[in-house]
Amino acid sequence: MQVKAIYENGRLEFTRPIQLKRDRLTLLVEVPDEDIVTDTAETLPTYDLNAFPEEIRREVARMQAINEMASKMPLPACVNEKDSGEQEQRTRAFELRNALRREQGRPA
Repeated sequence: MQVKAIYENGRLEFTRPIQLKRDRLTLLVEVPDEDIVTDTAETLPTYDLNAFPEEIRREVARMQAINEMASKMPLPACVNEKDSGEQEQRTRAFELRNALRREQGRPA
């Protein structure tokens, strides 16, 4: 059966009263592409650091300096090396453990 509904402010309402046999129902809704917002990336708020106490400004400056220093540091040579046989075996063991946990419904 096809029924008409209106989506408004996060709610989907039928245009005419309808009584359902279940409390929960999954619907397939067709929405025109031009009505969908594709850029849903949230932007973080910006703040004026001058509005914060001196202690906060010093801490932010310290963290920025650490970040800048870390970004200039070269990566260790071992990052580009192939894992040893022992490390590959260890990695496979962790993957197996996590797969078993997921299968049992436990956090991996």
